[in-house]
Amino acid sequence: MGEVLREVRRGWFVGGRIQVAHRTLQEVSDSGQLVTGTVPGSDDGTIVEGALLLTRDTRDNTIYPTRGQFHQAVVLGAATALGSDFGYGGVRLDVRGYLSPGGRHVLALRALGDARSGTPPFDLLPQLGGDVLLRGYYQGRFRDHTLVALQGEYRLPVFWRIGLVGFAEAGQVAPRAARRATS
Repeated sequence: MGEVLREVRRGWFVGGRIQVAHRTLQEVSDSGQLVTGTVPGSDDGTIVEGALLLTRDTRDNTIYPTRGQFHQAVVLGAATALGSDFGYGGVRLDVRGYLSPGGRHVLALRALGDARSGTPPFDLLPQLGGDVLLRGYYQGRFRDHTLVALQGEYRLPVFWRIGLVGFAEAGQVAPRAARRATS
């Protein structure tokens, strides 16, 4: 996978990403859903995916931000015409903000929306869990075509480089975005 971003204005970046990969499942449970071959991605295959990115980044530090914002919009797709065994599209919107209410205290907020259409492989569906999004759940425990998540984190310094972090997170995956009923 390769990604290139170019700064077009102070704090604004435009770029692209391409991923070319061949996938082979090493082990499949005899009693699981993948053995049937009906789940997209349960067979071997090649992925050719391209993405366009628009990023605004005003954070004071990319590793441990205390002030600023990070916004990123991604439009992606994979097409069989380009040699991919999977055809799908998607859009992802990631919005983060960092505030320093005083001293070295930091309030970090994040909203994330991610959606796929078509037939992406199961492991490339938007997913909750892991060490970044909905911590405490096994990574990929919850995955589907549409994801919405909110996070809040408060970082409290204690001594030198030691601190405490409290966080609250909520998220949901679904086969498609909910539609409002009309009467």
